[in-house]
Amino acid sequence: MAQTPEIAQAGGPFFPTLAEKGGAWAADLGLVLLTTSIAAAALSYHNTTARYAFALGRERVLPAFYNRTRARSGAPAAGSVFQTLIALVVLVLFAVQGWDPMLNLFFWLGTSGGVGVLFLVFATSLSVIFYFLKDARGEGAWARLIAPILSTVALGYIIWLVVDNFGGLLGFQPGTENAAVWAFPAAYGAVAVIGIVWALILRATSRQDYDSIGLGARANTARSDAPDYAGDRA
Repeated sequence: MAQTPEIAQAGGPFFPTLAEKGGAWAADLGLVLLTTSIAAAALSYHNTTARYAFALGRERVLPAFYNRTRARSGAPAAGSVFQTLIALVVLVLFAVQGWDPMLNLFFWLGTSGGVGVLFLVFATSLSVIFYFLKDARGEGAWARLIAPILSTVALGYIIWLVVDNFGGLLGFQPGTENAAVWAFPAAYGAVAVIGIVWALILRATSRQDYDSIGLGARANTARSDAPDYAGDRA
């Protein structure tokens, strides 16, 4: 893999400029701050994923089991276990394969995650257009049509630039061939197709569950057959 010098040196000492200008203690302090920041971010990601799993379980996009919460705290226990298992599988995979966690996990997947957020913002902007085509809800042309179209076009152009230069974002030199350059963007397309297919299956086989998607805390009450879990919280 031919990578840029900056990425190739990522496995070396952290904060070389701090070490050079301020001494070893400054570089050590920077490492402590980086480590605690990563821990805080990991906790935030874990909580977010657990809450999403809870919400999707409540709306029956995922199995209803993920709707379970702890009776005492209301925490999304099932979603938390789900996220923990995902993290465990990833860590074991990296350990077995001997992959560099800073490069292949922290940098590559972090960059790819940012691109995923960009895809979500694009999809949200596009959905605004279709939403207001059904019902203007008293909004003017700028809010319901012009602004969403402009943002969708702008985001689409940015996504094209990102995908076209994705190798550079991952730190590869121009012309370098690596499966990661196309595999990460393609993964989002595959997930989108799976989601669309699953939505069509739900609409055909369980219209009540399909119609409750997006209702949030009202999803359970909208179903006549909704179970009453003792530990569930809205």
